[in-house]
Amino acid sequence: MFDLRERLESPYRGQRVDLGPEGWLHVLPIPLHWFVYSLASPGFYRWINLTSNEILEGEGFLHQEKNWGKSFPPEWVWTEGYDPFQNITYAGTFGTLNFGPFLVPAMLFGYRNYKRGLSIDFRPDNSFVTKDLNPCKGLASVTIYSVRYTVYVNISAPQSTFETCLCGPNDYGFYPLVTESFVSTTRIQVKEHLTWWDSVYRSGAIIEDAVIQRVALEFGGAFMCDRNPCSKKTTCG
Repeated sequence: MFDLRERLESPYRGQRVDLGPEGWLHVLPIPLHWFVYSLASPGFYRWINLTSNEILEGEGFLHQEKNWGKSFPPEWVWTEGYDPFQNITYAGTFGTLNFGPFLVPAMLFGYRNYKRGLSIDFRPDNSFVTKDLNPCKGLASVTIYSVRYTVYVNISAPQSTFETCLCGPNDYGFYPLVTESFVSTTRIQVKEHLTWWDSVYRSGAIIEDAVIQRVALEFGGAFMCDRNPCSKKTTCG
């Protein structure tokens, strides 16, 4: 039995609880939507083993989000983390979406440093990304380019922490198509471009350089390692 209680605080966009990472894009008829309400809400958990009566309980910080649409993408990376000591949090996903017979690159990424008041969001209408993924080694590197910023996101986790297969929705129901680690380490560097010269040549000063421990990193669909635990699992439930 699992009991989870959460105080919903720290909305993704301050007081605008109606806008998630998509911003205005949420009104478009795209095949999958992603809404994040909170990245760092305090919560309480209690886990009871009904066989041994063992109880594990404690407090922590939770994020709350939802997806809706036709199905999960054919391939994706998802990551999210929070450091309560630095008061820094982020969430992001990178992959492709099915638009009829076409695969279209898709991405959403948000970063918050509440101490500094730094809040930046990136979507397909204001930025683009390059990525280097090595799921068999638990590595993901993403660079985000916009007019004002370049953001470097480097994530790593021990490959042994991806040994559980999770289920996710596709066009035919829930299938084993996700591997995930919750002990990843993420380094995020934010470079700011203050002039048109900086924007063209991607020069400027690094205004943020943060390392966040024990974050989530998920490889899904075709982005999973070829040697993944889902290859041995055929059903969910």
